[in-house]
Amino acid sequence: VSEDEGEDIIEVPMENDSTLLLSTLSAQFPGACGLKYRHPESKALRGVRLLEERLVSPDEGWDFDFFCSFPKVDGKRKSSDLLESSTYKTKRLEVFRKCSDLIVLGLPWKTTEDELRDHFSMYGQVLMAQIKKDIKT
Repeated sequence: VSEDEGEDIIEVPMENDSTLLLSTLSAQFPGACGLKYRHPESKALRGVRLLEERLVSPDEGWDFDFFCSFPKVDGKRKSSDLLESSTYKTKRLEVFRKCSDLIVLGLPWKTTEDELRDHFSMYGQVLMAQIKKDIKT
């Protein structure tokens, strides 16, 4: 699977029943909502059927290079001029990478809330940083 047609391919694990979980796909490609591929004979784009959060193998099997489908952004589908724009991918990822809550486990015991806030500010706006501590330990 790749993000766009012609890009480097990543192998993703399938389930025992030869389906691919949508959650597995979106873990590798945030915001992906499906898969498509180019049929070798007709050269037409074909979509992969999604059934109960599982992508079902095409009749011809999984022996194609698949690429991700993404929902519309700003009411427009991705077109060839948008493919060339590096800001398009960034904009699409911003839509799907907004995090409302983040829990971080295993912090060094000396970590302060300011240090935590400063670190995660590199990745986006931090509204609140709070470290919970067990008084007994």
